[in-house]
Amino acid sequence: MSEYLDDMGKPPGKKPPNQVDHLYKERDEVLAVVLFVTRSSIRPYNPRNNHWLIAWELGMYGTNPIHRRIAVVQEAGVDHLTNWGPLTKSASNATVTKTIGIPLKSMTLEERQKLEEIAVNTPVLRPDGEWNCQDWLISVFEKAEERGIITNEEWSAAVEEAMKVTE
Repeated sequence: MSEYLDDMGKPPGKKPPNQVDHLYKERDEVLAVVLFVTRSSIRPYNPRNNHWLIAWELGMYGTNPIHRRIAVVQEAGVDHLTNWGPLTKSASNATVTKTIGIPLKSMTLEERQKLEEIAVNTPVLRPDGEWNCQDWLISVFEKAEERGIITNEEWSAAVEEAMKVTE
């Protein structure tokens, strides 16, 4: 039986990551929501080690895009994933060059807010050597499908493409 981490895996005493949501606000317009796949640097290469997140662009800071992101991450010194909830952050040029964007769906502000609500409430499993950010995102997609935010065809096609990302 799967066990979930307390408080979405947030390490006690650790502050949430810095973000720029006060500078880059959500807009009440339809935006492209993308499944981003960051290629793993672990060798030998295995697509299960790639990092997945959902994001939509809110603006640019110089040459770096500012995204609203939904993901679980592994914090330094912690042996499990953490769900901090949606974050507005910039992507470095190094990250951008290692990342592939797979279109998921164009969504209204209301749909994105519902997606964020699902993500905030999707728990994180205790480490088992198998479950990872990809499994967490698939569970978010499944719940979003149940709520009519995205179709099975839309998210399944994106996941299929994500699994094909290679070195």
